[in-house]
Amino acid sequence: MSRDSDPGLNKGKAKALYQLLISYADITSRSTAQGYPYHSALDCTKDTVDNATKYLENEIGLIKVVRRKVEGQPDQNDANEYQVFDQWLIQGCNPTSDTPPQLVARYGPTIPGFDVDVWIAGYTPSFDLAGWRAAYEATLRVQETKREEPRRKESQRRRSKKQGMASWVTPYLELVVQNLLEMPPFRGRSPH
Repeated sequence: MSRDSDPGLNKGKAKALYQLLISYADITSRSTAQGYPYHSALDCTKDTVDNATKYLENEIGLIKVVRRKVEGQPDQNDANEYQVFDQWLIQGCNPTSDTPPQLVARYGPTIPGFDVDVWIAGYTPSFDLAGWRAAYEATLRVQETKREEPRRKESQRRRSKKQGMASWVTPYLELVVQNLLEMPPFRGRSPH
């Protein structure tokens, strides 16, 4: 799989949350009495974890969160279940039918021989693939523009530095050459 340079994955602990989610092998041993295990493991606020979770679930489609309530107590939450849809990406095979369409649209092209259009038409025909692609490409253009601006400024800074030197060196060299041309030719013995 290719590297995804989406800055949204790096802000708000989304990448760190994903790594933490896949590191929990035995989810049955976690107790909600311990509070928010991801909050403490990531050393951030509960809101940051919630925002990262929403990003991974809604924007990327990498996870699905099954939010659970304590049985008999509808105002209390139990530990959430996290379904991670990364197996097909790791193994380089076709995604299962329950894979979120935005994840397939985003990373499907990285799987050799996989046809995103056919999969979307077969499993989630209501998904607006053309609209998603247009929005995603617009996002990539904005990211590229943001990355290009510091490069442009640095290039201009270097160029102005070189031009600053050239602004006084060139006239000086022209003066030296002119003086050499105006000097009478040296006749006689060398002073050395």
